[in-house]
Amino acid sequence: RIVSVTLASQLLSLLDAFIFPDSLDTSLPASQLHGLALVRSTETRLGQSQGPLLASLLRLSLLLLSHLEPSSVKFLQCCGRLRCFLHWTLELIRESVALGGYSAAFQELTAPLDRLVLAVVLQCHRTLAKCAHVLMEVESPAPNTSSSNTSESAPKYFLTQEQRQKSYRRLFRAVSELREIVLAAYRGRNEVLRAALSHQAYEALQTALEEVLNNNNTQQQRRGSQNLMRGGSGGSRASVS
Repeated sequence: RIVSVTLASQLLSLLDAFIFPDSLDTSLPASQLHGLALVRSTETRLGQSQGPLLASLLRLSLLLLSHLEPSSVKFLQCCGRLRCFLHWTLELIRESVALGGYSAAFQELTAPLDRLVLAVVLQCHRTLAKCAHVLMEVESPAPNTSSSNTSESAPKYFLTQEQRQKSYRRLFRAVSELREIVLAAYRGRNEVLRAALSHQAYEALQTALEEVLNNNNTQQQRRGSQNLMRGGSGGSRASVS
């Protein structure tokens, strides 16, 4: 397992320089087209069974997601990379749907990538549960410490409070990436989740994601109201002066 994780991590790190070169402006659509053009091809020497290069990148990312430490730098990089790979996968599925003229899940043109989308969602579910377990373990008090002096003692599993805060930030950023991955799959290929999951599982997922979307909309509305209030106060001050 250690060898597989190490090789997968090294392969994805080497490909980063080609798929995400520093010379590209990520804010431009051309940068997305550049990466998609590189990963959509199929290696002819291996045959069609492996699918496009993107499918192999997804499998390697899922391997890392299963075994890396959730609060590590490599884990956070893996989550960000997987999010990009999933967006490219959904783009290829949209092209296949347009070509075939149907949007049903697990059809001939989309079945290989549909199965990977489902695998990504299921693995994200397991990984989020692991992240929650790690967070509870880190926040639990260290042995031989009382609740009164826990904050003053050395942090559990870390040498310093700074290391603990860095791990916290990485863990919460990784959880945010995983949430966005599941949201992207739900929005972009909902047919797969509806067809593969049980009715109870799909309803639970739908309820949780709609709650997240509602919270995001509420936060955006609050920010917009605050910006309007700041702009209005700034304008009134300018008019008074």
